[in-house]
Amino acid sequence: MFDRNTKGWQASFATSGGSGTIISLTTVSQGQVFSFGDGTAVIIAVSESSSGSGCTFSLDKNDASGLSGHVECTSAGVVQQSGTGKARLTADWDAHP
Repeated sequence: MFDRNTKGWQASFATSGGSGTIISLTTVSQGQVFSFGDGTAVIIAVSESSSGSGCTFSLDKNDASGLSGHVECTSAGVVQQSGTGKARLTADWDAHP
């Protein structure tokens, strides 16, 4: 859903039936967050430089007509049942309401 007040999207995508892989994307003007979960791990990428995730977000479109862009991280956070860690992450998106 696009929010005119925050000038960005909060979008979630899941496999049919609501189980399995879930992707969440926030592209508000205060910062961007991308997360991916598949039931075994969650990977979290944030634009805030103090997070240590080393992520760069490029937003090609971020308005009421849709969102498209790219994120690249050198140290995105990873959470698994066995513990936490860091991972490289690259993702592209192109979504329209």
